[in-house]
Amino acid sequence: MIEVEDDELPGLDEETRKIRKRRIAFYKGADCQMTTTRSRLWGVDYRIMVLPVMDSQAGEGMAGKVRSVYQGMYTDRILKKRFAITAK
Repeated sequence: MIEVEDDELPGLDEETRKIRKRRIAFYKGADCQMTTTRSRLWGVDYRIMVLPVMDSQAGEGMAGKVRSVYQGMYTDRILKKRFAITAK
C-alpha cells in the first residue's frame, strides 16, 4: 500500500499538481497501480496505490486495509477526529 498526495483536488496550484503527478508517475513506473480508494489523514488528502506482488487482487477491499493500518497506529479517538476514507 502506498499513499500519494491527491493530484486531482480542485484548487491545487499548477506547481503542486505537477509535483504530485511526477511522484505518482514514479510509482506507476515501478508497476504500482492506482486504486479508487482515497483517504484523509491529519488534513492531507491521499490516493491509495498498491504494488500487486504475486497478487493481482491486491487492490480489492483497500478501504478496509487502509483503515486497519491506521487502527494499529492510532487510538479510536484520534481516528474519529483525524482520519476518513473519502472514496472507495
